[in-house]
Amino acid sequence: MPSESPTQRFASRRYAGAALWLFSTVVGLGAISTAFAQTQAPDARLTRVANLASQHKPAGVPQDYVQTPFGYFAPACVRHVGAGQRILADGALQHADGVREQTASCSQDNFTANGIRVRPNGLGLDGKQVRRGASSAAFKQPRPVPAAVDHAYISASA
Repeated sequence: MPSESPTQRFASRRYAGAALWLFSTVVGLGAISTAFAQTQAPDARLTRVANLASQHKPAGVPQDYVQTPFGYFAPACVRHVGAGQRILADGALQHADGVREQTASCSQDNFTANGIRVRPNGLGLDGKQVRRGASSAAFKQPRPVPAAVDHAYISASA
């Protein structure tokens, strides 16, 4: 049984080390590119209107919009809320480590599940309220407060 010379052993180790370095570089670059893609592209789990079957496509919804449980939105207006994250009352996103991230409100129209166009303020094209929520709260008109009821008047009229 022939034994390896010191030169052959050194070459074998060098090739194994180079292969390990190349493998870890490829894996590392793959993880970095995946993380970058997640911050740059909309969530791959969301279905674009263009990919829906024709019987499920509402008329008038742009092909690049994505389907969500709340209707159809422009991809730039949709964010994934991950495990350990939560949306606060002011609309900010709180990460698991406690860091708060203020999210910008969307300035593009969206559509209900039935295909009704909704402006960012929650009003439809006819001016009627379609959606209520944080995005439409800033546009609500203040309602007059009724005058306080005088209890003496109520007991006197009884």
